[in-house]
Amino acid sequence: MAIIKKPRSIYKNCVSEQNPFEGKRIVFVEDETKPENADGARGYLEEIMSSAAGHAPGIYEKYVKR
Repeated sequence: MAIIKKPRSIYKNCVSEQNPFEGKRIVFVEDETKPENADGARGYLEEIMSSAAGHAPGIYEKYVKR
């Protein structure tokens, strides 16, 4: 008997609704020239690397955290 899996995202086929940072490692860069966001901080998010390229989850991330 085959098990049918649910799709991982309901936005799989709608590019405009997808999270552009999914699967990426990012940092918040403070920049006083940018407008203030909802948290009251000024800055932007910047990708530092794709998480698949240089990140191997450890035992904590795989098992203990769950």
